[in-house]
Amino acid sequence: MPSYDLACEGCGTEFEVFRTRFLRDEDRECPDCGAMGARQLMRAGFVSGVAPAPQAAAGGAGGCCGGSCGCGG
Repeated sequence: MPSYDLACEGCGTEFEVFRTRFLRDEDRECPDCGAMGARQLMRAGFVSGVAPAPQAAAGGAGGCCGGSCGCGG
């Protein structure tokens, strides 16, 4: 189930909302002060199916894999 990190514009409280679908307006109500319209926080996290960028081998010629594959790095 997706979770959304929110922050209240009024009092600064950060809170989390669990939803099976998209956020609704009523999900943005601050649990501390009751203000509406909390903003969604963008947090770094795990992204499925994304491979890390290739790194050059130490002392290699650069390129996609340090030049050891014959790609001309």
